[in-house]
Amino acid sequence: MKAPLIKEMLANGDSVNQISKNLKVSCGYVGIIKACLKKGVASTFYQKQFLLRNPEIKNKNRRKNYAKGALYDFRSRETYPDQDKELILKFPGTDRELAKIINRSVKAIQVKRVRIRRESGLIVEDV
Repeated sequence: MKAPLIKEMLANGDSVNQISKNLKVSCGYVGIIKACLKKGVASTFYQKQFLLRNPEIKNKNRRKNYAKGALYDFRSRETYPDQDKELILKFPGTDRELAKIINRSVKAIQVKRVRIRRESGLIVEDV
């Protein structure tokens, strides 16, 4: 994200409003970074804290990531061949690479992985 730039601008003495306008981020984000810098906390901590306090931004980023991986049309009831199921469970690369190989979206791959594990008994649901 833009945390290193904000850190540098805060060190130069710029105000929170000025930084938020220049970098086009919210004042709350800059404020969290400023507070965490005073405490001496690592950069990843305040990014996680910001996303925890602002779930709409986290979800927006998640939807944008899924949209990048959704290269293929929606196919809800088509069955997966056994080879594809095995690839979904054991593929060593990323889900985006796998999506290109089996022509399914990243979201479909992740959902199918959970369903396969649930059916095989690897995931036990709490009753």
